[in-house]
Amino acid sequence: MSSFMRLAVISSLGVYLLMFQPYWIENETVTRSIQLSPSNQNHPISNPGLINHHQQQEEKRQHQHADINQTISCLNHRPSFINQNQTLKQGSDPSINVLEHKNPTTCGRLKRNWMFYPPLSDYAKIIDQHQSNCSLPLASHHFDNTFGLGSHIILWGQALCNGMETRLRMRSHAPEWLWLDQEYCDMRQQAIMSPMLCYFPSSEYRCSDSSSVHYITDNDNIISITGDSTRYSNVSTLPNITDPRKTEDWCKLAKSSPEEKAMVRAASTEYLFQRLSPLVIQEAQRQIGIIFPNGIVPTNLVTVHIRWGDKFWEMDLPPIQEYIDAVNSILSINPTHGNNTTTAVNATTANIYLATEDPRAYKGFMEAIPNGWNVFSDITLLEINAFRPPKGNRASWAARNTKGRAGLVALASLLVAMEANMFVLTTKSNWSTIMNHLRTNIINPRCGNCTKMIDLRPGIW
Repeated sequence: MSSFMRLAVISSLGVYLLMFQPYWIENETVTRSIQLSPSNQNHPISNPGLINHHQQQEEKRQHQHADINQTISCLNHRPSFINQNQTLKQGSDPSINVLEHKNPTTCGRLKRNWMFYPPLSDYAKIIDQHQSNCSLPLASHHFDNTFGLGSHIILWGQALCNGMETRLRMRSHAPEWLWLDQEYCDMRQQAIMSPMLCYFPSSEYRCSDSSSVHYITDNDNIISITGDSTRYSNVSTLPNITDPRKTEDWCKLAKSSPEEKAMVRAASTEYLFQRLSPLVIQEAQRQIGIIFPNGIVPTNLVTVHIRWGDKFWEMDLPPIQEYIDAVNSILSINPTHGNNTTTAVNATTANIYLATEDPRAYKGFMEAIPNGWNVFSDITLLEINAFRPPKGNRASWAARNTKGRAGLVALASLLVAMEANMFVLTTKSNWSTIMNHLRTNIINPRCGNCTKMIDLRPGIW
């Protein structure tokens, strides 16, 4: 698709959405307040704790200039018995029945404000207008509960584009989404409304949908709820968004070219991550407080993402030496790294955040680094590894074995990775792709393109 045609498509869709803008303002938009204390108790259906659109906008304005490190404190986990009356998936250590986390002595500090990143790209703005257009009918997107969190996020964005093309506002359906932390997320009400609410409160639940009656199931009894502040969608009666895994069902824009597909998905990630819940922020601060001295991320941090595990089915896995060479290369062209020139020489010092869940990758990297390199490792290696199978990745197994805690820890570790200003990635991996989306669409436009990236296995997602 030519640049002219692309602008024409986006402009026409934008005009269509603006025609319905009054409906967006007139209808009440609601979102579930995030509960920051453990919420494994039953929640009364009559008190879902919703806030309206104006309150939500006021919260956003408050977060725009606030230092989230002062307004939000670290998450402190209590030990969780995770395999009582539960059969763990194959491969986990059967001797471990308690999920334990370290709690930092100093709460970590985030450089980036992930509670206020309104969309900047043209297509992300159109997504924002579309999802806020309360006159549009709802349609459901179903998570499959079998693949990794990165895959779910990428395909969520593709499903969003599919729905927009048919003028359907998307609401995800997965009341038992395996990535929801069952201790902190409201599984009784919030997860039924939208599984995205616990981590991404601005993504889906923006309208009261007062023109229809909604239903929930409570102990096998169907309960009708018609109050404006207690809306639940019976998604079984909604039309389905076309399958984002089937190429033939993709929106025309994504099918037009690999570059347009990449643009659509990057903008969808940008839209999704415009506002993360305090729960995810708290967990990221906890991790930073444990990983980095005094809870402060060093300058000139290089995030190295190594996705090994079962990824060999989809790409030629880079050997460790490729990652080492890439770190040397990216540091050599960084003007603020004083120990290097403009040629790819061996760096004598480096601060590395090693984003990997694979113990073999960690071991190989640590054995290969030169003296003088400081490596700060992904906390999932310490806290989640015992609940993973010894071979392959099988991220969904870790999620089930930890009752969703692996999802919260992974999202927070993603924010830790994004504290870097240099990245060594393999974008044939969904997780690397999401990092690159956040880098290009959220961070770079706000810092004058201050980040750099080397892609060892490029993919167009």
